[in-house]
Amino acid sequence: MGGYRPPILFLAGLSMACIANSWRQDRGTELVVLGTVAALGVFSITDLETRTIPNKLVLPFVGLAWMWVSGLAVISGNGTRWIQAVGITVLYTVVFLVLWFLGHLGAGDVKIVLGVLLVAGWLGPISAMIWIVISWVPTVIHGLVIKPKQRLSRGIPQAPYFTVGFVITVLLSQYLEQL
Repeated sequence: MGGYRPPILFLAGLSMACIANSWRQDRGTELVVLGTVAALGVFSITDLETRTIPNKLVLPFVGLAWMWVSGLAVISGNGTRWIQAVGITVLYTVVFLVLWFLGHLGAGDVKIVLGVLLVAGWLGPISAMIWIVISWVPTVIHGLVIKPKQRLSRGIPQAPYFTVGFVITVLLSQYLEQL
């Protein structure tokens, strides 16, 4: 992990500077969403190629997601929204940890969920629930229809489903929170 520390620290500082600058233009959330989509894209490619997502990719994303959401809360003065995001993350992460313990989910997927739920929770509780549903329905179908035929040795690549679900959720989020 030593080789990754300087770039991660640089990206963390750059992220916070971008959030601070963009908040003045009401664009902080959009930058956090773009960072999350970019990370999910990398995770999807890696998951499709290797059926695993290394900690050296996932853990910095989780740390950055915490920094992004915390930075947005501090800069906007919206502590209630931060508490909402953290509460949603804790609640659903417990559910995903149970799924991991039962062998239905990989550890890398749980870590991705942790970071994405922070951002989706910042968008709102309905957005977080919709992301989970949109991400998991195709995963379940894949597991029931495709996996028994293919005999995958390392499980279902879930990062692509997480990515598509997150993009759809973001596109719908402005309408979802008005419900």
